[in-house]
Amino acid sequence: MEPPIQPGFTPGHPRYGGRRRKPATAAREIAARLGVDPIEYLTRMLAEGTYEDVEIGPRGGETRVKRSVPVEMKVDIAKTLAQYIHPKLSAVAVTGAADGPIETNSLSAQILMTPDLAEAMQKIAFAQAAAESKTIDHAPNEVG
Repeated sequence: MEPPIQPGFTPGHPRYGGRRRKPATAAREIAARLGVDPIEYLTRMLAEGTYEDVEIGPRGGETRVKRSVPVEMKVDIAKTLAQYIHPKLSAVAVTGAADGPIETNSLSAQILMTPDLAEAMQKIAFAQAAAESKTIDHAPNEVG
């Protein structure tokens, strides 16, 4: 008697969870082994505006030649590097307790418009900031 056929993916299939792929780790290992850094290479091309190329002559001889980077390639390099320098921001939902509205506390503009009250609030804020910034520079039993 054959075992019943199970629905879904079989063990070992990537979506079943049997095989793990780690392309980024593998790419870093290869780059380290070859002694290259793709981001550094692209940055240098963008900054200098040139790159080295190898021309092979009719007899098989190799000659290194500096070439200028075309504007279209500079734009592509800039687009590629921008995501590492300025990553895209993602939207995050901010909610209060039990996914309700956020509760906020605000000072009345009337308090801040009254000079005596505004000065008192400023003194309280400075005192609170000073109290929060105090730290212990030594252990309690240590003689300094």
